[in-house]
Amino acid sequence: MYSSSIIFLLTLLVTCLAQSTDDPCDDYEQFRGLDRTVSHKTQFPLKCDTKIKESKWYRFNGGSQSQMMLTKCIKRYMVCGGFSAGWMKGHHPTVEEGTVNRTACFYFGRDCCQSSKQIQVRNCGEFFVYRLKPFTVCNRRYCGSKFDFCDPNPCLFGSCSSSKKGYKCKCSEGYTGAQCNIKDFCKNSPCQNGVCKSTSNGYQCLCRTGFTGKHCNETATSPTVNVPNISKQIKVLDKSLTKLASSIGSITLQSNRLIQEFNSLKQHIRQLEALQGKPSDDTSNNIHAKRNQED
Repeated sequence: MYSSSIIFLLTLLVTCLAQSTDDPCDDYEQFRGLDRTVSHKTQFPLKCDTKIKESKWYRFNGGSQSQMMLTKCIKRYMVCGGFSAGWMKGHHPTVEEGTVNRTACFYFGRDCCQSSKQIQVRNCGEFFVYRLKPFTVCNRRYCGSKFDFCDPNPCLFGSCSSSKKGYKCKCSEGYTGAQCNIKDFCKNSPCQNGVCKSTSNGYQCLCRTGFTGKHCNETATSPTVNVPNISKQIKVLDKSLTKLASSIGSITLQSNRLIQEFNSLKQHIRQLEALQGKPSDDTSNNIHAKRNQED
């Protein structure tokens, strides 16, 4: 009984660990063939994707020309190593969108999607992985293309142009920013006599000297100065300053007098202290006269 419980727990643990690491961005197979590109002309014998496993995820990694699944119709045959090239309808997902469903189409008889397969796509940040379905007839093959920085389109309100190193956005009217995600409130130059500065919820006009107002369309006026009133205040303050100077002078004289009196009293105290330990002349004469009478 105990052994069966332990086996059950171990099985459960292994299952949980397997599920926790079941991330298609970490567990996938790669298409490394250099012939999965539109530029490659198919040679006989034809290649096809009949051995693809539906439970597996696949990554295009066959050189610079085959880094992601083709997303446009190729109206010709005998490319990508097969007879009919498979392409994905719709854009690639963002990382935040996670796993999405898409349709893989195959060109035949002037029809870009004459036959199709339902697939899944996942954005892993630096590459994409795909859950594909196999074919029973050997004439179709999933086709790859070079990495497109504009798929998915990073330009929120604008068009994107991709290059080897990145992308560049051309923003629609009224938007700005590296990804055209900032509404440009300064597009129509609302500040008539100043510089417009866009903010998160509007704009702010930095007016030139001499102008004011929300749109810098008002003439700034200098405040009225009452010269007579200022002169009157200066006279009042001057009188107060004179009185203060006089008071300071009076305090200085009183301070000098107090210092003189202090020094005089201090000298008098010292004299008294000297006399306290020495008898006066009258006292000495009285003492000698008394002694002579006794004799």
